[in-house]
Amino acid sequence: MTGDNYRPQWRMEETPGKHRHAFSRWTYQKLADGTVRVEDPFTEAWGVFTPAGNWLEGDIADAELHMIGWVGGPHVTDLIALEHSPRRRIGGLSSPVRLSV
Repeated sequence: MTGDNYRPQWRMEETPGKHRHAFSRWTYQKLADGTVRVEDPFTEAWGVFTPAGNWLEGDIADAELHMIGWVGGPHVTDLIALEHSPRRRIGGLSSPVRLSV
């Protein structure tokens, strides 16, 4: 079956802030404290990681580093807020932040 209404049977409804890895089907979700929770829907195992990929707790101790960084890292809205902050301390000197895209 093809067309605009076709959705694969395995595809889950996306929860805001929760992303499914295309190959492993593990879900990655940014938590309120900035850490990333990784869940395996088949075994119900889970793990919590820092945005840099360091394992903190749970059964899953090794996950896709790029997904963890993408989900837990800074987002465009964070960078816009940083750009519009009055001044930011960079390299020990107080200077305005310039972001180039």
